[in-house]
Amino acid sequence: MIRFKESVDPPTLFILDSTGQNTSHIRQQLVKYKKRWGSSLANNLAIIHVIEEATAGSTIIVPQYVLNTLPSSKPIAKYETVPSINAMTHYDLRAATLVPNVKYTKDIIEAQQWLDSLSYIAAFDTESTGLSVQSDEITMFSFASNETDAFVISNESQEMQDMVLNYLTNSKHHWIIHNSSYDLKLVYYYTKKFPKYFDDTQLMWWTVLNHADTFRAKVGLKGLAKDVYKDYAVSADLFGIEHKYNPELIKYSGLDAVATMYIYNEVLQHADFKGNPKKVVFKDLLPIEDPKIKNTRQSSKYFYQNVALPLVKPMIKLMLNGIQLDPVRVDKLDNTLQEVLLKVQKNLALNPIIRKFQAHNYKKLKRSYIQEKEEKKRSLKYYLKPFKQGDMIHRSYLMNELSLTYTFKYVPEDKLPTGIPKWSVKDIKRLIGTANSPIFVKLLTNIINKVISEDNSTVLAAMRTLAIDKTTIYNQKYIEAIENVTEDTILHPFNPGSSKQKSELFEFLDIPCEAFSKDTGLPSWNRAQIERVNKETQNSDIKSFTQDFIDHSFSAIVKTNFIEGFRKFSINNRLFGNYRIAGAKSFRCTSNSINMLNMPSTGSIYSIPIKECLIAKPGFIIIGSDFSALTQ
Repeated sequence: MIRFKESVDPPTLFILDSTGQNTSHIRQQLVKYKKRWGSSLANNLAIIHVIEEATAGSTIIVPQYVLNTLPSSKPIAKYETVPSINAMTHYDLRAATLVPNVKYTKDIIEAQQWLDSLSYIAAFDTESTGLSVQSDEITMFSFASNETDAFVISNESQEMQDMVLNYLTNSKHHWIIHNSSYDLKLVYYYTKKFPKYFDDTQLMWWTVLNHADTFRAKVGLKGLAKDVYKDYAVSADLFGIEHKYNPELIKYSGLDAVATMYIYNEVLQHADFKGNPKKVVFKDLLPIEDPKIKNTRQSSKYFYQNVALPLVKPMIKLMLNGIQLDPVRVDKLDNTLQEVLLKVQKNLALNPIIRKFQAHNYKKLKRSYIQEKEEKKRSLKYYLKPFKQGDMIHRSYLMNELSLTYTFKYVPEDKLPTGIPKWSVKDIKRLIGTANSPIFVKLLTNIINKVISEDNSTVLAAMRTLAIDKTTIYNQKYIEAIENVTEDTILHPFNPGSSKQKSELFEFLDIPCEAFSKDTGLPSWNRAQIERVNKETQNSDIKSFTQDFIDHSFSAIVKTNFIEGFRKFSINNRLFGNYRIAGAKSFRCTSNSINMLNMPSTGSIYSIPIKECLIAKPGFIIIGSDFSALTQ
């Protein structure tokens, strides 16, 4: 065992270094740990070469590859794994020793006291029952002034909610929020005010990472904090109002707050954000000087403070403003879509090429269908079992077999599902009283006493008959399925929304595709490819079904994305959507619930009908611009 600092108490953190060659590396990580977190682990850590040196009830950092070889019976509190000891970082040390403290209250007086105890810079987070501020409820607020201690306030009443929200907007605290477009949307909705000072760690990290590879530019809180807080996510089902007091959700909410403080402190370590945090002054969006001319090292911070962060307030106001819908036009468009989709299905059902393709498909499907049913059948061997002396079904089949040789003067009325008389021991005793053959009486006595030989030829014949009956009964449904198979059974109408069916159809017609999936390399029959075939073909039937595909594509998207979205995400005929600043790698916004950024362009037959569903208030017009749409 190697200690860096002696202590009276035994250490509670051990590092298993089997090779004994990583002491210098571990020492370096201890130095970095102290520098980053302001405290030392040296007096509470020891390096061990074998697991037996660890103290019971401690935490041990071990390489991943040796985890399965460790004794499970040793009373160790927990194992923390790292890829290898020489790759271990001070973040791993932090993760192994961090014990977050989450306090919880429903009392408004205690909540006020906790808020008053917050440091000038503090993290803030909310939990609610959904993403729509107009129809969902805030369930709890969480706060943290550091990376370990959080408190969660349960939203018990309107008085509690008003107290917390007013504190957020009126205090001089510098609030740290991850994805402020969500949390501050709740704040602004209820107060019509924003906090005086705030930073958004999601946008800060976006400007730092700023990578074309989406995987390397992820800015979710759980992903940014996983090095220290591991995976603390909970099931989405827990956010329902019925789980408001669930301890798991309360802990999760508190961890969100401390994790936000952690990633805020981490981003301040980055060269672009180095230095003490300053109060944000919201400048005009334009003009923006090229930051590279002044100071290359401040480019991310400059972009964040002058472009990204100033977008939060107007974007929230935009989301909460919504757009008025015309319900009459929405219904009219919905009816038109249903008529178009029905017409597409009728056209495809009558199209000669589609019918020919379906007939070709039916032959293949029928072969596969029959093979599938045949494979599900069971053989006689599956049900051929040894005779069980006390089994009533086995006994009944044996008696049925004996009835082929001996004359029965008595037969029970009860029958098995297979029609075989059901023989109880009492029934057999009654039969003995009517029997004249000594051999027959002996057989019946042996059956009653459960001593009849399993190798008896009559017994074997009875078990075979039972197996035949069971096999026949089980296989009957598959035999009937094969006998009754028709096109209606296995051949569904052609689905123009199925990429697989469209690909098979064009392959059947030997029509080449000019686009391929990046993931699979397979032909990608998107709308652009179908439009190409529609323009190039001289075959009227091909032109007809490709036009049906195009009409279906537009109609299905509009019905799913817009008509259903209009109804689901509108309140009192006012449509609300969510926008995420820097949702795309190009920094443009993304949108969901409903996606307001993918309305059909001018080239679509639904472009005007959809836009006609949106109403500007008197004296105003609704304007949208999109580079692709403008170049149609």
